[in-house]
This record gives sequence, C-alpha cells and structure tokens, in this order.
Amino acid sequence: MLGGPGTELARPWILTCDDDRPRGATGRVGHARDRLRGARAQARSTTPRVVGRRAYDGAVNAATYPGCHIYWARLDELHPRHLPLLDDLELGRRKAYRREEDRARFTLAAVMLRLVVAAHSGVAPACAVVDRTCADCGKPHGRPRLPSGGLDLSVTHSGDFAAVATSTAGPVGIDLEAVRPFDHEALVNEVLALEERDEATSVKAFFTYWTRKESVLKATGAGLSIPMRALTVTPPAQPPRLLCYPSVPALQARMIDISPARDYPGAATVLSDEPVAFHPQDGSALLRAYR
Repeated sequence: MLGGPGTELARPWILTCDDDRPRGATGRVGHARDRLRGARAQARSTTPRVVGRRAYDGAVNAATYPGCHIYWARLDELHPRHLPLLDDLELGRRKAYRREEDRARFTLAAVMLRLVVAAHSGVAPACAVVDRTCADCGKPHGRPRLPSGGLDLSVTHSGDFAAVATSTAGPVGIDLEAVRPFDHEALVNEVLALEERDEATSVKAFFTYWTRKESVLKATGAGLSIPMRALTVTPPAQPPRLLCYPSVPALQARMIDISPARDYPGAATVLSDEPVAFHPQDGSALLRAYR
C-alpha cells in the first residue's frame, strides 16, 4: 500500500480548477521573510487539534487523473531512531542550527521526506536518495529532487509540524505556517496586492494568503525573485485559486488548502492544466512504522 505499512490513504480530492525555495532573496520582500522567520522563532509550542483538510471545486474519478500526495506529521512523533536516516550533508545542516526546536523541525522534515520518497519508490528508507543541491550555488539547500526524476517534491515546516508533497501531475509546492501573535500589518504592502489587502483582516487570513502564494512560488521555482505582491490569489474565504502570475498570465495551477491542525493554515499547488487528484493525509504512521 502506498505510504508504507500501517498507512491508510485518505479519500482523494480532485480539483478541476486550480525550505525548498531558491535562495538569494533581496530587497523588501527578502527582509519581509527575515522578519517572518524572526516571528517564527518566538512562536510558542502548542498542542493543536487535528482538523484535517479543506478542498474545493468538485470531485471526479481519482483513478483517471495524476495525483499529488501530501503528508504531515508532528514533532512529538520524531524519535532518536529516525536520526540515522539523515545523510552526512543533512547531519551537517542539522548541527548548524543553534536552537533545539529549529534542529528538531529540520530533522522531522528531512526524515519525512526520506520516508515518503521510500514509500513511493518502493525502496528501503535508508536507501532513498534525495538531492538538495542548489542550482544557483551548489550548496545542499535547494529544492529536493530525485536523481531518477519522475516524482516532484516539496517540503515545509513550521511550529510543531512538517509536511511533504509529492506530485506526478506537475511541479509542486507546499507551505505551512503556524498562526502566532505577529504584526502582520507591517508586511501587508509587501506581501499582498492592492486588491487583496482589504481581505487580510486577521493574522490567520494573512497567513492563508501567504501560504497560497508561497506554494505557487515554490511550484514555479521562482522563489523570492518574484515579490509576493506581484501575484494574486483568491481571498481566504474563497476556494484557493491562482488569479494572476507575473510574466505568465495564463499559468495554470491546481491548488488545495490544507490544515493539519487548528491555526495551521497551509496550501499546496501543482502546475498543471489538467485536473489533479489531491491526497492529503496524516503521515505519522510512516514515522511509527520505521524501526
């Protein structure tokens, strides 16, 4: 069964519309992300209730369409037995983090990525190879990819959660943010287009915008070379959809909102002009099954 022993696939959502971003962020938006990271560092650990997923735009036969699988897990599922799954480069990156909670989030994301790749590839987790080489500088912090290709990957972590997305339907991006006390109004002009700003009435609404846009930019690989305010998406109260992307007005994207727990808005985007079957699910069983 896909997802490894003990993992039950969630019912797919098929949409008929709608730490892996490139480095080198500069300018005001780069500073915006630095401030957001600073706010993350001050976030309090919580024990949120798992509330599942949110998706829209109608379902069709899941067997007919390529898919995007989304797995999330909590930090408290991480165990010392998982640490040997990290390769030497990942262990070096892990050691570089000064804060224990940052090391733990990085470790969970790296372990989940390898377990998910193993489950989809049919190999032992310790044998799953993931390349994180940055295309710009050659350092091991780039977009994750498989040397053999065939499966697009994206990873994110925030607060108590990490999440991994895989796609056979097209390039994928995923983002997740923990809602916490934060002066989001200081970033509104840098993150939101003029027509979006009236809808950012709360921190959660702001982060819903943020995660939708971040997932699009991860999928395109543009990173922060494109200011967030330059693309537009639907308001938080509406189904997620890409409305405008700079330089590619006709860019086709399929999107889904995810929420592994209360006050954890997130989104995933697949670049495709065809319907995409989304499979969001709790991936904790992958961690528990690994011995």
